[in-house]
Formats: sequence, structure tokens, C-alpha cells
Amino acid sequence: MREDREKIKKMMLEGKINSDEAKLLLKALDESERKKERIFKEVLNHKRKREKTLLKILGVWFLFFFLATSFPFYLGKLQSSKYSLTLEALEYFQKTNHFLKEGDYLKAAKFCRKGIEKSPTSLGYSLLGVIYELVYKETKNNIFKEKARVNFDKAEKLRINIKGGEKMRAILFLFILLIIILSFIGLGALLFYNLLVKREEKANKSFADIQAQYQKKLDLVPVLLEAVKNYAAHEKETQLQVAQARSKVQEVMEGFLAFGKEKLKKFLESQKELNTGLARLFALAEKYPDLKASANFLTIQKQLEDIENTIARKREIYNNQVRVYNSSLRYFPMNLIVKVFKFEPKEYFEMEKV
Repeated sequence: MREDREKIKKMMLEGKINSDEAKLLLKALDESERKKERIFKEVLNHKRKREKTLLKILGVWFLFFFLATSFPFYLGKLQSSKYSLTLEALEYFQKTNHFLKEGDYLKAAKFCRKGIEKSPTSLGYSLLGVIYELVYKETKNNIFKEKARVNFDKAEKLRINIKGGEKMRAILFLFILLIIILSFIGLGALLFYNLLVKREEKANKSFADIQAQYQKKLDLVPVLLEAVKNYAAHEKETQLQVAQARSKVQEVMEGFLAFGKEKLKKFLESQKELNTGLARLFALAEKYPDLKASANFLTIQKQLEDIENTIARKREIYNNQVRVYNSSLRYFPMNLIVKVFKFEPKEYFEMEKV
């Protein structure tokens, strides 16, 4: 863009074009630059939307990963806590055993209760129930018989709870395993999703480059018509055809990244019509020597030729990137991600040259 400006200024200083013609050319360049900025802003907005979606997916995956790693840690800590309580209770149960051997059942019951307080196990309640039965046999006091029955009932309930706890641990283990599997699946999906987004963004960027060049071409058409008008004013039919074709192309180009199959077909048809009109305008130069010798006309003609060559190069880059992107949509497991996030295949861009 800067080089084009320098060329125009140089031509004006050399007297090849006047100040009005230079202003028209500079105005066309400014308009083309603004359109290009608008296109790239739309590319950036599209990219930001993708990034927001990516962050959401990353957040969900991080949540799964956090749950998968924190649950085993929590369970390990819980099991460690229970184990330390069991060791502390074991000391009381050892004292209980000592007093049982000596026949001091009441002291044995006392230490057994302390052990149960530290670690309420089914075995502890069963032991306490046995001790109370021994006391009942010696004293024939029904209070100890009732206490024995109560402790045996507690022991039975704990055995039932233990079985239920084992089932819960098995379910929890399966749940953690499922979270780990989903975390790995989520990580893989995230990587493939990111790859698809990058390939799509590359294709979109190339498409934006092509549109910017076409917009630059459209901006030069009014300048060309003005130059032709000064030398071939009565060739109104050809000039009108070019102006109408330019309007059609401009109308179709509205809406970045909206080039579906039908819209691309309309664009190619309108562009072909414009190219035909431009070819007729350039043919007029053979009939009007003054027009052919006009520096302004020659400059615009050269710029349009350069634009067409640039479009051809960028179109080839775009088609290669579309080929890679479209191929990715068919591969497993990317095709699963395509269905979830609705990635759409892109159309190839084939265009006839002026």
C-alpha cells in the first residue's frame, strides 16, 4: 500500500498525472485500506468467539481433571485418618484383652468402650457384648444382659453398613475411573478441536486476503471509468456495463465469511461479468491513442494486472488450506468433533482471470 502511494506521488511530480487524478487514485487506496481493516476485524472477532468456546471446553476438562485427582487424595487422607484411629483404639483393646485374662470384666468393659469411642467397629461392639454376657453370668443382673444385646445389635448394624460402604467404595472407584477416562477424552477432543480451529482460521485469513484484493480492484474501477470518460465519453454502454457489474460484485461481497456454495456461485458470475466489461474498456485503448498514452490509464491498468496476479497467488494458498481443512473434517476422531461443534466444509475458490 505504501509503495502504491509513493508511485502515485512520483507520477504526479513527474507530470504524468494531474492532481485530480492523483487524488482519485489515493482515495481508492484509502478506501481499499479501510475495507481491509474491516475484514480483518471480522476475522479477529470470529477468532475471539472460537477462543471463548475453547476456554469453556478447557474449563470443563479442568473440572473433570480436578475431580479425578482430588478424589483419590481425599480418600487416601480419609483412609489414613481411619487407620490412625484404629491404631489408637488397638491399645485400648490390648488392655481389654489383658483384663479379660485376669477376669476383671468391668475394667475390660471400660477399656473396650474407650477403644470403641476411638474406632467404632463391629468387632469392638461384639467384644463388648461378650464381656457384658460374662458379667451377666457372674452377677445374674439383667442390666448387663440388656447391654450385651444392645452391643450385639450395634455390631450387626455396623456389619451391614460395612457391606454398604464397600458397595459405595466400588461405585466411587468406578466414578473416579470414569472421570479419568472422560478427562483423557476431553484432553484429546481439546487438542483436535484446537487443530481444527487453527486450520479453519488459516483458511479464513487467506479468504480475507482474497477479499481485500477484490475490494482493492473494485475501488479502482470508478477511477478507471473516470479516466476512460475523459477520452471516450460516447462509449457509455461499455462504461455503464462495468459500473453495473461492479455494483453487483460489491453487493455479493457484503458479509464476510458468508460465502456458501450459492453465494460463491453468484460472486463468480458477477465477477466474470465485471471482467468482461473491463476487457472491453481496455480494448478501447486501441481505438483511442490518447487514452492508450494516458499515464493515469496505464497506471490503473498495471495496478489491476498486479491485483489479478496477487489474487491468483492468494487463491492458490486458500485452496490448499481449504483442502487440508476439509480433509481434516473427514478423519476420525475429528469427524466426531465436527458433529458436536458444527464445523462446516469450505468451498474451493476457482476464478477466471481477466
